Amino acid sequence: MSDSSSASFLPLVPENRRRAFFWRFTLLTTLAWMVGGLLAALIQYNFPIVSFNLIFREFFYSLIRGSLIGTAQWFVLRRYRLKTLWIFNTAGGFVISSLVALAWRPAIGGLFGAIAYIWLGLAQWLILRKQVRNAWQWIFVPPLALLAGNLLRLGFLLLMIVPQLPVAPYTLVGIEVIAGFIVNAILAALFLRLRRNRIALPNLEEENVRRITERSQLRQLQASLYERLDKAWEAEMTANQPLVYGVAVTPDGEIVRDRPMDAAATEYREQTPLAQLVSPNPAPYSEVAWFEIRFTPTGALEIEPLAAED
Repeated sequence: MSDSSSASFLPLVPENRRRAFFWRFTLLTTLAWMVGGLLAALIQYNFPIVSFNLIFREFFYSLIRGSLIGTAQWFVLRRYRLKTLWIFNTAGGFVISSLVALAWRPAIGGLFGAIAYIWLGLAQWLILRKQVRNAWQWIFVPPLALLAGNLLRLGFLLLMIVPQLPVAPYTLVGIEVIAGFIVNAILAALFLRLRRNRIALPNLEEENVRRITERSQLRQLQASLYERLDKAWEAEMTANQPLVYGVAVTPDGEIVRDRPMDAAATEYREQTPLAQLVSPNPAPYSEVAWFEIRFTPTGALEIEPLAAED
């Protein structure tokens, strides 16, 4: 999921959030995986008309499960500027993949039907491509993760069937939970390897302005910037998504530039302290540090160094 040239690109998930991200993504998606399957089974049991046609049943089942999985994943991914379209793309990709796998089943069997979920990877790639470097690699992640889950299920079943051990219903549920957890752990682990596209910032080289890259100086400026913004942030946000900005700070801590990263950040800029803190007529400067700032609807303030185009 990465290459030797990606070292200078910031990870999509910052280092200090990686462990929390892994567990939240894995557990929430596994929960959605199981709840979706249970809910679809309950509806089919109570409304037999749903099962009148194999294709319709597969469509209905995959729509429920895909929608829940997409929602669970987006709940974790939303802080990384991935839009709600992730839910619809995941649900749609899940439906298409399930129907393709159903059509392929007579030819390749259920085990390798996971390959059809390349359509799920493609649907999610459409969302990732604007944010992530080499996002095309994600297209192959869902099918490979699901294939690993299928192989794991088969391995567990062979361990019980070969010695002719009784297979109780709760055992099958346990196998499904373990397989679902492994599949989603693979997805989470590989998502952590994704790196963000560099963001095109104003061409400071033309102004003979150097970018500050020394880590200790960046940490010091980051702490100072956080303190200033936190003290000045009093207004309540009406935006329902994080507002993300690129901000340039001089060695003296003066905020000399800010750039909204999307339409929402532009629209709601006046609700952030940047409207008051960015210097309209800054003193001459020869170097700046760039930071990415997130003002979240919950009131959290997040700041990290920002990679820019070379």
